[in-house]
Amino acid sequence: MVADEPLQFRGGEVGVEPETGAGVDERLMTGGGMLDTKGVAAAALLPGSSLQIDDAGINPTRIAFLDQLRSRGFEIAVMNEREESNEPRGDIFVRASSPDIKTPFRIDGAIIPQLIDELPLLAVVGSQIEGGIEIRDAKEVRSCSSPYAICV
Repeated sequence: MVADEPLQFRGGEVGVEPETGAGVDERLMTGGGMLDTKGVAAAALLPGSSLQIDDAGINPTRIAFLDQLRSRGFEIAVMNEREESNEPRGDIFVRASSPDIKTPFRIDGAIIPQLIDELPLLAVVGSQIEGGIEIRDAKEVRSCSSPYAICV
């Protein structure tokens, strides 16, 4: 297994099965308690991979991101939901899946403000699934302070 040093520093490992090149089951304890949406997207898309993030912050924006992926058939579960220091927390489990939905993944309307920081990442996910993605009503991304907005 090949380790990723920053994740290893935070108490986790990321690796690739040498024989198959497929991702392997991983557990990641996040040091700051943040939900790593990029890691969730990667684990959902990489065949053979799974990811568990224990004690993650699950505010409404992060839940909206997970809900969008689940709505497309990705296998994502939030378990052990609780509140600590007035902050919602939970354990996230993601397993790679290949949603069999051939229509475009459409995101628009009232959900856009909740997803504004995650739209660029959702665009990347959409580029990797059959049917693609269609994002409407998101002109705010052009003036968004998110560093990822420049990438898409």
